[in-house]
Amino acid sequence: NSKLYAEGTVHPADLFGYDNAIDGDTLISGSPGWNHIYNGSEGPFLSYGGAFIYVRNDQGTPDYSGDDTWDYQSTLFASDADSYSDNYGWSVDISGDTAVVGAPQGDGTEDDIGSAYVYTRSNGIWTFQQELNASDAGFNSYFGGIVAIEDDTIVVGARGDNNNTGSTYVFTREDGVWTETVKLVADDAVEEMFFANTIDFENSTIVVGALYESETYPKSGAVYVFTEQDGVWTQSQKLKESTPGPYGRFGSSVSLEGDLLLIGAPSYLNYPQSAGKAILYQRNPENGLWSPLQNLVASDATSNSYFGNYVEIHNEQIFVSAMSDPTGVDGNGAVYRFEQVNQVWVEQQKFSSPDAYTSDFYGVSFVAANDMLLISARYDDDVTFNTGSLYLYGFPQNPTITIDDVSVTEADDGSRLITANVTRTATKPGELIFGATVDFHTVDGTATFADGDYDSTAGTIVFESEPDAFSQIQTISIRLYGDTLLETDETFGIKLLNVTGHARIADPGAILTIENDDRAEISINDIAVSEDVGKALVTVSLDLPATETISVDYNLNDLTALSSSDYTDTSGTLTFLPGELTKTITISITDSDIIENDEIFQVQLSQLQANGLNVVLADDLGEVTIVDEASGSAEIQLRIVDTPTITELSGESDTLPTHLNHVSEWDTYWVEFWIDTSVPTDQGVFAAALDFSYETSFTSATEIEFGAGFTNSQSGTIDDQAGTVTGIYAETGSEHLGASGFLLFARLKFEPLATDQVVVDLDGNSIGPYNLDFMIGSQQVALIGNVPVNTAISSSFQTEIWANPFDFNDDDKINYRDLILLVGVYNSVPSESDSQYNWIADLNQDDRVNYRDLILLVGNYGKNKTDNHSVAYPDNYPEVWNQRLLVNSQEEAQPDPEIVTQSSAENTLTSIVDHIQPQLDPAQQNSLSQVTIQVIDLQGDTLGHVISNTIYIDTNAGGYGWFIDTTPFDHSEFVYSSELTLIALDDGPASNQIDFWTVIMHELGHILGVDHATEGVMQKTLDPGVRKLPDFLEKLNEATQQSEKKIDDFFSDMTEDIDLIVL
Repeated sequence: NSKLYAEGTVHPADLFGYDNAIDGDTLISGSPGWNHIYNGSEGPFLSYGGAFIYVRNDQGTPDYSGDDTWDYQSTLFASDADSYSDNYGWSVDISGDTAVVGAPQGDGTEDDIGSAYVYTRSNGIWTFQQELNASDAGFNSYFGGIVAIEDDTIVVGARGDNNNTGSTYVFTREDGVWTETVKLVADDAVEEMFFANTIDFENSTIVVGALYESETYPKSGAVYVFTEQDGVWTQSQKLKESTPGPYGRFGSSVSLEGDLLLIGAPSYLNYPQSAGKAILYQRNPENGLWSPLQNLVASDATSNSYFGNYVEIHNEQIFVSAMSDPTGVDGNGAVYRFEQVNQVWVEQQKFSSPDAYTSDFYGVSFVAANDMLLISARYDDDVTFNTGSLYLYGFPQNPTITIDDVSVTEADDGSRLITANVTRTATKPGELIFGATVDFHTVDGTATFADGDYDSTAGTIVFESEPDAFSQIQTISIRLYGDTLLETDETFGIKLLNVTGHARIADPGAILTIENDDRAEISINDIAVSEDVGKALVTVSLDLPATETISVDYNLNDLTALSSSDYTDTSGTLTFLPGELTKTITISITDSDIIENDEIFQVQLSQLQANGLNVVLADDLGEVTIVDEASGSAEIQLRIVDTPTITELSGESDTLPTHLNHVSEWDTYWVEFWIDTSVPTDQGVFAAALDFSYETSFTSATEIEFGAGFTNSQSGTIDDQAGTVTGIYAETGSEHLGASGFLLFARLKFEPLATDQVVVDLDGNSIGPYNLDFMIGSQQVALIGNVPVNTAISSSFQTEIWANPFDFNDDDKINYRDLILLVGVYNSVPSESDSQYNWIADLNQDDRVNYRDLILLVGNYGKNKTDNHSVAYPDNYPEVWNQRLLVNSQEEAQPDPEIVTQSSAENTLTSIVDHIQPQLDPAQQNSLSQVTIQVIDLQGDTLGHVISNTIYIDTNAGGYGWFIDTTPFDHSEFVYSSELTLIALDDGPASNQIDFWTVIMHELGHILGVDHATEGVMQKTLDPGVRKLPDFLEKLNEATQQSEKKIDDFFSDMTEDIDLIVL
């Protein structure tokens, strides 16, 4: 239709149109000879080169291209001033608002190694962005001899690299900066193969021609296919002509569109194949491999036509140039257009120069754009010598057939129909008077028929005659199948082909997108792991299987656990391959000898990379609890002392103080709490705490004092009315305390107050003992690090309190009143008297109120409880006052213990008294004759007790049951153990029961004035299944009576004797 020339001043040998590219409505045309200076007949020099930008003007009729023009927008020059003779503009390409221009002899990092220049457009203004250079190219590498761009990727060929072996460089743009990412070479690279003489690429496929590759024949040529996956480019296939010949130059040009690849093989001068051909390959979508589909040749081809010199596939049309037009002017070529008819590509049209001159080089290269074809004549002389031009051809404006892209949401199951609209649109009214048909079929993409994503569908769309319509719509319905598989949005295609009638395919295919509606969640579990295991295994889970690789980063965060001492810090990336649902993070745990609290650190997930899948981090924080299985224990030891224990400065001691088993009601004493640790380290004690309670009616806590090591955070509250000391707590100020000895935690001071009273039971003839009910609660010991350990209480130390026997009338004073009471029963025998006071006045409990008792009383005369006087008690106090016999057993009591009846008890007592009376003197015999016995519930572990001449016996022997021996003196149910001990026969009637005979003999001993002993029948306790034998009968017979001494001068020195007695 018209011709296009370089804008502005033209020069001889500009070579405008040397290489051309179109994207959308923008054209770039290279002019490598464009220059400022021309030296007449000597030819051009100082050739700077240029590239011219044109934009399409639709003249306000976007649906009609017959009136379109190309309007000049800008001229691009090399950014460096010394760019002459660089062949800038030798190759060009454009994508959107980015253009790239090659200068194969540019002076990049070295002279004449080649360069490529990148420009960007904003608001119609083009500016230089960056010069690209190969990282390792050398002299005459011819880097920039061919360039290609798609979005943020540029591919640059360097056919001269490494002695014409050739190589290809891939650059990517990020944040406006282009970076070389990979260099591609043939797997079988050799010198002089001219790898990268031509390049095309689309999406993740790069095809590279090597027209002089000589594997089969010299310079027969080859094409190499490279594919990218996960950012890595690899050679996937090498293509060779199926019937190669020498100098076939297969790979002189390549063009890639979808699953079609067109390769030119123009051959060489005077060789048998010099007519040339173009070979069409098709890619198998399943394995990605290319196979030859059809050979294309010109209908008028002759030798040395070089058909296949330049090829291009564009919108379901194929264009092939022949370097020499068989029917044209010498030095000019032709361009042939092919369309597919019934699955076969058929030549439809030939383009020859309408005004050719010799050696215009018309048709050596061209570029197709929508409804237009631009053919270069790089040596056209229309303006001046070899200035060059572009011939513009418009295609016939038949009604267009287009198909809409469709998106639909995938369901989890079942099937549904998706509908795509196919539209025939007129370019002018009445144009649809003629009908048309077009075939279609589905094409696998990421969604495939084999995977059950959709039903493969093919057919023919028929457009009937509608003269009054301007457009017509037909539909294609395809059935889709849903699933719950986590995957990216998938696509497949509908391809239109084989149009017949009055129409042309303007949009050859539609993309149908299945939008995945499944969402997966990544979560991380919380775990607890024992420190001594040595590692923690944390599981990260994906709840749905995925079709793509998913990755997520992880790192660790300190909480109470520290990476410096408790675990090994780590970080990394977890990668879920398709189908995987779990990943494990392994973390090393430090096994320390130190006993610690449970400690926690976090595992944090971040930087989820889902490759387009709908995946979220449902839980991005996992907690790992390090459990210290090392066990430690401590015991609180309670000690009653009359004076505070002296410790080391640290509050430690190698031994515990002697424990007081009993105190008097007038005593001041201390309750000390000692810590005894059993820990496999020398951590020491950090803190201790406990509560304490006592029987407040007998005694009073008045003061809290902490051990020397417990200097911090001291607390505690005394409530004497309630009998409690609560919240006793303190912390140590030093390490290692208590690690190798006993550690004093605290002590409580107890004093007798006016409100405290231990009653002298005159009726029951008892001054005690009374249980102080000491009880420790809420005890806790913590080691350094505030680590609690199992804390027990020593249960083996109880202390009893006794009434002061010198205070006969319980008025808290030892004075004349007590003296008068003693004098009133002086020289009496308590066991023979009915007076209440003769029993208490018998201070040494020898069954006589005499001078010995008087001396004891006089020695404490004038003392009182308030002044906290120290009372001098008899040596046998209070043991002699304690006549209770207790059961001694760690075993549980019997569920149905044997009881003793009153009559049985009386019969046994009588038989025993009758047996031993002959061995006693008359006074002792008389004492025994007055003895009575009562069977009552004595509570607790008490088996028997004597008050005056009455023996009190527990009903069921403290829950262990009685053994009543009908022949007690033959001991037939027992065997010898020691001189004073017999053991019940195994499984005999006395086994595991309390021997009633032993208890009666014990209590009779008390009546006869015998105290508790360490062995024999007078021991304080009796085990089940044991009989104790007496030795006191012989001792009583051998005892001599001691005469009474006269009373000393005490009464003679007392001037107030008579007055006191009167009072």
